Amino acid sequence: TFKQLGFHNVHAEPVSVRHWERGDIRAELLGDKPQELVAVALGGSVGGNVTAPVVMVETVDDLAALPPEAVKGRIVFLNRRIVRTHDGSGYGDAVSIRVKGPAEAGRRGALGVVVRSVGTSRERIAHTGATRYDDAAPKVPAAALSNVDADLIEQQIKDGVPVKLRLHIGARELPRAQSANVVGEIPGQTDEIVLLGAHLDSWDLGPGANDDGAGVAIVTEAARLAAATGRTLRRTLRVVLFANEEHGLEGAKAYAKAHAAELGKYVLATEADFGSGAVLQLNAAVDAESWPSVAAIAEALQPVGVSLGKNVAHGGSDLGPMHERGVPVLDLRQDGELYFDVHHTVADTLENIDRAGLSASVAAFAATAYLAAEHAPGFGRTPDLEAPHVLGWKETAALPLPAAGEKIPYGTDPLQFGELRIPEGVGKFPVVELIHGGCWLSAFDYAYMTPLAEALRQAGYAVWTVEYRRAGDAGGGWPGTFQDVGAATDYLRTLAGRYPLDLKRVVAVGHSAGGQLALWLPTRGRLAEDSELHAAEPLALAGVVGLAAIPDLRSYAAGPEQSCHAGVAQVLGGLPAQVAERYAQVSPIERLPIGRPQILVQGALDTIVPPAGAHAYVKAARAAGERVRLVGINPAGHFEPVVPDGPAWEALRAGLAALVGK
Repeated sequence: TFKQLGFHNVHAEPVSVRHWERGDIRAELLGDKPQELVAVALGGSVGGNVTAPVVMVETVDDLAALPPEAVKGRIVFLNRRIVRTHDGSGYGDAVSIRVKGPAEAGRRGALGVVVRSVGTSRERIAHTGATRYDDAAPKVPAAALSNVDADLIEQQIKDGVPVKLRLHIGARELPRAQSANVVGEIPGQTDEIVLLGAHLDSWDLGPGANDDGAGVAIVTEAARLAAATGRTLRRTLRVVLFANEEHGLEGAKAYAKAHAAELGKYVLATEADFGSGAVLQLNAAVDAESWPSVAAIAEALQPVGVSLGKNVAHGGSDLGPMHERGVPVLDLRQDGELYFDVHHTVADTLENIDRAGLSASVAAFAATAYLAAEHAPGFGRTPDLEAPHVLGWKETAALPLPAAGEKIPYGTDPLQFGELRIPEGVGKFPVVELIHGGCWLSAFDYAYMTPLAEALRQAGYAVWTVEYRRAGDAGGGWPGTFQDVGAATDYLRTLAGRYPLDLKRVVAVGHSAGGQLALWLPTRGRLAEDSELHAAEPLALAGVVGLAAIPDLRSYAAGPEQSCHAGVAQVLGGLPAQVAERYAQVSPIERLPIGRPQILVQGALDTIVPPAGAHAYVKAARAAGERVRLVGINPAGHFEPVVPDGPAWEALRAGLAALVGK
């Protein structure tokens, strides 16, 4: 088709992809009124036959909070409803039950998993999608139920009726197979590139007309129309149709790796992967100086109903590996109100294409492609591509997870727990309290810190990895987030009565927002007694380590409007001008002197928490008479400090050893 439409440099780039087949499935409700249920295997599920009673929970966090005896030997039913929205936020809120639920259930001894379909359809059809197992835990068969059948099971459980299911899944994993990314171009006057992306694959239940046939059609026609003026554009338009977005982003990863040397020539990239609805809003991730250029594009798109959003965007799943290497991206956010009625189902067929919306999206993408190709200044870099590649969030979150430690509650809320790991040998052991980051927001949990926790255990430390309520969780934000971390720290006194912990050698180690919490912990005893955060006798720490820590909340809250900067106001309940006294109570730079030795480990290429904040804090801390050391890591970004055997690992080990005399 590219060749027929006059594209140039048309070719396929081979990609090795995962080969999984779902096989057959049978799900049955047993009991006095047996009934066959409509179900589909989750992508990547193992095969198997399970008959067991059902335990129902709403979220993965709820599942993690159950005692082991409530899960072991059962089928877990994850019953989180997706909320219908225009922007897809309801999907983002619910999809973790599908992605993370089976792994957590396997870790906790379940025999199988069924999830409520992560889709808005009220027809009796089920929605598939990928799940991600933990290689260190048992893999259990996992399926999605139609919303109608999920309603039935939910009601029976609420009515007190014991529910038992029989589940057969015939899925199997086969040797890897060969696929390809497909590339075509409209050549420009220069070798600079504007990339339009979509993905060629769809889930096997249907033809994938909306996901992502519509995206393929949009970017192909947009490029053709942008070039239809008859003049040669300033920049080349490159259309890339990626392989295997649905089950591992293997096409996206292969493309970014193969084209790494030329990514400095990519002026802008965008992707169509949200069905056939009309574009409603334009968002971006460009450098601040280039934002007016984005605003100019949005102004040109007003006739087709597009408004200007924010300078916060991810561009699309397939663009992630390129964006993490600095390529600026746009989000042409489409109307997704009806998208999840058909997403990943047998109903994703041609008759369910929104033809008017499709035409409107083509107009928006075509105008955007034309303007981006012709816009002389370009759109900057995020970050500078001259710097080496650093780890992004997706790469960090995809690292293999170790076997879980012992999960121990320190409070009554399901999120008030820690994971304790005890090293081999005879104690008492020095203790590392590990505090995760994630912008203080409920969207991010402690899991990404567990590889570091296990590495520290193997290095001879008892490790207490703390979970806590974040902004967006019931009871999180002010003051609950800070009270939780304080309570978890002091709970080490209780744990020391049962485990060989040396309470004279406890070091708090926090990453990002968790680094702020770690630096704040030793100051709780100096807060006014009427403060909600005051602690009369807080556990004394031997030291604090901040990994890409955020030490100055006032300055950080005033940064660019991105999720982590916005997270400060969310966790504190307002900006500095609104709740100044709260900033004064928890911002580490305002709590100096902290009175404990401190080490800050900072990536030189960190764009999420830039090094300038660490340098300013160290200068202020030394002026206050503190024992503080700054360890700069280059090349490294925001996430290298939490990766075992990464560039910051030896510095962390040496720093901890110095703090505990080990």
